[in-house]
Amino acid sequence: MDTIECLESVFRNNYLNYQVIVVDNHSPNNSLEYLKAWAEGRFNPELKQNLALKSLSSPPVKKPIEYVVYTQELAERGGDKDLKKPFNNSIIFVHADHNRGFAFGNNIGIKYALAKDDFEAVILLNPDTVISTDAISKLCYAYENNKDALFTGRILYYKNPDVIWYDGGSFNEWLATTRHLNIDKKSLIGTENPTKVSFMTFCFVLIPKKVISKIGVLDESYFMYTEDLEYSYRAKKSGFHLYHVPGSVIWHKAGSGSRRNVSPLFAYYYYKNGLKFRCTKLKGVKQIISLFYYFIRLPYSFTKWLISNPKIGKIMLRAVADQLHEMFSCEPRVIF
Repeated sequence: MDTIECLESVFRNNYLNYQVIVVDNHSPNNSLEYLKAWAEGRFNPELKQNLALKSLSSPPVKKPIEYVVYTQELAERGGDKDLKKPFNNSIIFVHADHNRGFAFGNNIGIKYALAKDDFEAVILLNPDTVISTDAISKLCYAYENNKDALFTGRILYYKNPDVIWYDGGSFNEWLATTRHLNIDKKSLIGTENPTKVSFMTFCFVLIPKKVISKIGVLDESYFMYTEDLEYSYRAKKSGFHLYHVPGSVIWHKAGSGSRRNVSPLFAYYYYKNGLKFRCTKLKGVKQIISLFYYFIRLPYSFTKWLISNPKIGKIMLRAVADQLHEMFSCEPRVIF
């Protein structure tokens, strides 16, 4: 019920002019029916909320909440053109035809907005998050002062609400590595002024329409993971800035960085897409050095995984082999 808790927090935000789009990425568990029942007030699940954050999503907001359901095809054409306006502070539910990953699902929502053509910016938000009341308004305020940039906020751990998961990000173009700034540090009150960064997580990000119009949507070939780095990099190369807004705060149900907690899905796409990015986005000396760094670390990483989690070690090798196969045969291989 993560999505319901997220939506409860979204409908408490203090920014007034917004439209919620929820894309059901062809989930197998009838999620959309539960969400519709929730919006109608027929389903009020007992959420397992973090007590420190309970006020962000409880008590339930007033129901019913107006909604409309679109197929993927209709959504990408802009939905029902005869729908009465304004249809604000309501929900557009979209049922995707297939599950083709994180970028694919987000792109459906973006394409709906582009076809509808009544927006200035889109905000991508993971469903396993809850947001502070002013998270969106502070992000939008930063955008109003600089419309040639993308914006993200401070992201804290849901299970440890005072501890930072993301506080801005850096990208080393020579090694093709990213880093979350201040990760696992206590969240302290500091400046709320936006600061430039070189990498954004797309767990929570504002992308202006003019950016999308110039550089396009997310790259669906990554399926999941690294698509945020690819888009951040593409945006920067196209002349747009990336800003972190510390005052815009959300909480993410992210796991710890323990090697025991790494999922096979994450490991596969982490290693596969890391190699893909280096080969397709970097050029010249930077590409050579980053690939050297990638392959020189493989034996070390494989050995550590064999000791701590042998299953992940085998998946790492399969990910590298699959990406090499895809590059030389031009035939993408999908494992998960």
